[in-house]
Amino acid sequence: MLDIFEQEKILDRAQQVGEQLQSRLRAMQADLPIIGEVRGLGPMAAIELVRDPHTREPAPEVTDHVVALARERGVLLIKAGLHGNVVRILAPLVIDDALLDHALDTLAGVIADATK
Repeated sequence: MLDIFEQEKILDRAQQVGEQLQSRLRAMQADLPIIGEVRGLGPMAAIELVRDPHTREPAPEVTDHVVALARERGVLLIKAGLHGNVVRILAPLVIDDALLDHALDTLAGVIADATK
């Protein structure tokens, strides 16, 4: 099993996907004040949706809407968090960069649409 990780450069890919995710999500956070926090490790990332970036009051109803709209547009997300206001992203390691960018573009559009 460890040989496969080495041969397929799985750890390198996990790092690449994680960097792409974090970079794009932080850019979204700068444009969309509803994103209160971005966190993650490798291909696992999360964004916390809040009503106000200063008070950080959770926005669970918006999170529900974001997850539903994303599903309608072909992107599967997981809702999580104590207050139900966290969107979890679990990117497969086999995803190519263009498809990951497309999914993240879709996510940005969904969040913008859900907060209109």
